[in-house]
Amino acid sequence: MRRGGVNLIKHTSNQLKHATTTNGLVLVGNPTYKEFDSLPDYQGQKMTIRVWIDKPTSPTQVNIWTNKGGLYGNAIETGESGYSTVTGVIPTGFTNWNIVIGGRIDNNEFSYKELKLELGTVPTPWSPAPEDLRKD
Repeated sequence: MRRGGVNLIKHTSNQLKHATTTNGLVLVGNPTYKEFDSLPDYQGQKMTIRVWIDKPTSPTQVNIWTNKGGLYGNAIETGESGYSTVTGVIPTGFTNWNIVIGGRIDNNEFSYKELKLELGTVPTPWSPAPEDLRKD
């Protein structure tokens, strides 16, 4: 299954953004998060999420967590750089969820860019969400 190509998370960038984690995580999606609040609409569908992580101070990865299971990306090791990516089926029947970039310790520092959540099983090159391209 290929599909995809459309970035479902608004306000992402191809420029590095510095982050310091709180409780080990940087929140990039949840039910009240304006950039992406619609994971329940994709229950049971195959999706891919990918983000470039630059030189974290501890192992760092992208995760989609639900109270019915999750999808967990590969960790980018301390001082390394690369894509953390995961493809899988979004669990069904969940009532709580979030999408995060982070690790296992508080105050982890890293930079990230090119965050993209898309339908399908093959990550495609980063692009902004369609809403970000609209001119008012």
